Amino acid sequence: MAGVRKNKKDESDSKLIQRKSKKQLKNSNKKEEGKLEKEIDSKEDTENTFLADELENIHQEEEKIINDLSLTSFNQLSFYINILFFVRIGLAPVFNIIQDCDETFNFIEPLNYMLRNFGKQTWEYSPEYGIRSWFYLLPYYNILSFGLKIINRYLPIWSLFYLLRVVLGFLMFKMESSLAVQLGTNFNLDLSKIYLILTMLNSGIFHAGIELLPSSFALYCITFSINNFLKYKVRSILSDKKSQYFNKTCFCILVGGIMGWPFVLVLGLPYVLMFVFEYRNLVQRTPENSRFYNIFFNKTILKVIKYFIPLVAVVTFVDSQIYAQLSPVFFNIVYYNVFNADEKSGPSIFGVEPWHYYLTNLILNFPIVTLAGCGLSLVGVLHWEILQIVWPIMLQFIIWVVVFIAQPHKEERFLYPVYSHIVLMASFTVFFIYTKLTSLSLFNSNLKQKILKFSVISLTFLQTFARIYANYYNYSATFDVYKQLDGYKNAHSEDENEVSVCVGREWYHYPGSFFLPDNFRLRFIKSNFDGLLPGDFPEVDESANITNWIDGAKLLPKNMNKYNLFEEDKVVGFDTCDYLVDINLPYGPEEAQYINFDIVEPVYCGSIINPDNSKILGRAFAFPLLSQLSDQFGFNKFYKAKFDDYCLFKINKEE
Repeated sequence: MAGVRKNKKDESDSKLIQRKSKKQLKNSNKKEEGKLEKEIDSKEDTENTFLADELENIHQEEEKIINDLSLTSFNQLSFYINILFFVRIGLAPVFNIIQDCDETFNFIEPLNYMLRNFGKQTWEYSPEYGIRSWFYLLPYYNILSFGLKIINRYLPIWSLFYLLRVVLGFLMFKMESSLAVQLGTNFNLDLSKIYLILTMLNSGIFHAGIELLPSSFALYCITFSINNFLKYKVRSILSDKKSQYFNKTCFCILVGGIMGWPFVLVLGLPYVLMFVFEYRNLVQRTPENSRFYNIFFNKTILKVIKYFIPLVAVVTFVDSQIYAQLSPVFFNIVYYNVFNADEKSGPSIFGVEPWHYYLTNLILNFPIVTLAGCGLSLVGVLHWEILQIVWPIMLQFIIWVVVFIAQPHKEERFLYPVYSHIVLMASFTVFFIYTKLTSLSLFNSNLKQKILKFSVISLTFLQTFARIYANYYNYSATFDVYKQLDGYKNAHSEDENEVSVCVGREWYHYPGSFFLPDNFRLRFIKSNFDGLLPGDFPEVDESANITNWIDGAKLLPKNMNKYNLFEEDKVVGFDTCDYLVDINLPYGPEEAQYINFDIVEPVYCGSIINPDNSKILGRAFAFPLLSQLSDQFGFNKFYKAKFDDYCLFKINKEE
């Protein structure tokens, strides 16, 4: 038995030794595998480190070259940039009219209310609807608050209006000049010069760039977005720096959409599609592309989303605080114009236009050279290398135009966000055609090339000047008339009651309350207009707990509607008026004979065009003395401009 137990023990010990041996072998293999993996990882880390260092060196070299080129471009373009600065800061604020009464009543009036605690209120600013953003006006409010203190002391109050336009003009200038430098850096200096000439000789951008409208703000943002897009495209390798410029490209569109006009968010789609298509091999992560996957996904796609969320949160929070209820204005605008629009409400109740409305508008506001160049670029008349880079910009323009042509309600300002696209695409085509022409024997001399340049620039200048001069000459009386009120403020300085400046059928030419002295107020009197007129923002009243403009903005105004239905409480009786602004035309059946010279006294009159009795050329284009020459030489069949008196009347209540 002992021998049997011994044999069994020996067998057991033998099995135990075998198991230990296998375990030791296994552990040994694991150690060797671990060492091998560490060696592989170490080798990969070394390779990745080497790759990162090599890429970083490439990026630094690229940045140095690009920065040097940008500096060179700016220096060589400085003459053109200085002229652009003069046009945007010196000329545009002074020689522009107000193109759209929406600018006056939906943006200038609320801004005046923020600064001076009075102004007209439209239904869009009712907390019930909340489709206009107070957040959009806050930057201008902060800037003009400082200017108001100086202007109140030394200058007429209407100087505040022109200070606002200078600020807007400077913003437009910065966006355009930055884009011009990028064109000179990334493409060609001649191309950049062409862009600067076409953008400064352009009546459309001349007025769009200084208007207080969300669509103009979107124009600034989209122009700067294109600038960052070109910075992105010139970098050769996906890197942190390259992704930053793509992020800025998208962020500019987000700011333009959330702070300004939400429809411009659609312009971000071509950029996103291009980016994903270019780096589609990074959609899935692999050991070979881990570094670039991180840039593609975490530092670009996710970062853009991270930008979007706080931007929406901040804007919505501020507007909701002012409206005293949840007010995501960007969503309210889309909801009103798209999802909740019907026959009785929505944009179409303010008028519909045929499909060619925008084409007619562009012909009036853009020179022939610019429009032709833009059209030719869309059919591929430009350098192939340029087309490969800028096709997302061209796609943006096509999407925008198609979408808004399809909308029944059309307004000129709806195209503002793509005005820079038109000029940019025209620049590419003009540059392409110019390089082809100068390579021909017909234009092989410097003299012939200078004649060609001079001819094109002269044609563009004359058409732009004629359009800008016509707008100013035909409608500047609206500014001149209201400026006269500043001369009467001292005569009413001791009046306890407010001074009423009344307007009837000419209400839509009102340039805004920046032209009214502090104790003057605009009042509407009955006319043939049967739509909804603006009411008044609540003024400071401590008994009603209204101590500032924010308290007034929270209150729900009476008798407002989104159906453009007339409300009787928006007009006053003529007996309450101290001054009247009107035009010397026959009155309609619903209008009283207000201009009765027994009770009113004309104190100032200017000339304003009568569109019904003028030819389209006379309304659209003008040169000094052209109207007189047309009468003298019998060109009235083709060119005729008929003018009426646009007057400020003082009402003699004693009589």
